Amino acid sequence: MSSSSPEEEDCVVAIKFMGPQLSLCRPAQSNSEWTNIRIRNPCFFSSPVMFSQREGMFGIPGAGGHLIGSWDLG
Repeated sequence: MSSSSPEEEDCVVAIKFMGPQLSLCRPAQSNSEWTNIRIRNPCFFSSPVMFSQREGMFGIPGAGGHLIGSWDLG
């Protein structure tokens, strides 16, 4: 999942693995490295990552849809 075209400077790529890991990267920047985030709440372990164009944020819905974890990368 990405926030915009990979050629754009502000593009962020997010990968959600099964389990507690979410990884983020800004591929257009010269020092593009992956940042790994360890998610502590198990209700997010099997959820997909989404990007809200309107909010400009990545989010992960919790199991059952009662919680949403979000990251503002601005």
